[in-house]
Amino acid sequence: MLQEQYRKMKWKIDKTFITDSKKMTKMGRELWFKKLKSLENEKKIFCKLSFKSAKEIDKRGISITIKDCITKNLKKLIRQLAKKK
Repeated sequence: MLQEQYRKMKWKIDKTFITDSKKMTKMGRELWFKKLKSLENEKKIFCKLSFKSAKEIDKRGISITIKDCITKNLKKLIRQLAKKK
């Protein structure tokens, strides 16, 4: 149920919606990056971002690359939350 709700959510800053980052313009991605970092600095959200090159994605495959990014970011978030306790 949560996954379905998440898929239906439209994340909006000004008039820019996030549904698929590949369909966003470079400027749109940069706007969202700045907004997420700003919200993180304001301690309104916990956010970790990962970047992988097209070369690495082509070499290892998209599924493995995404799994690695998620794992890496979850570990970072867990460490960050543990420090707050």
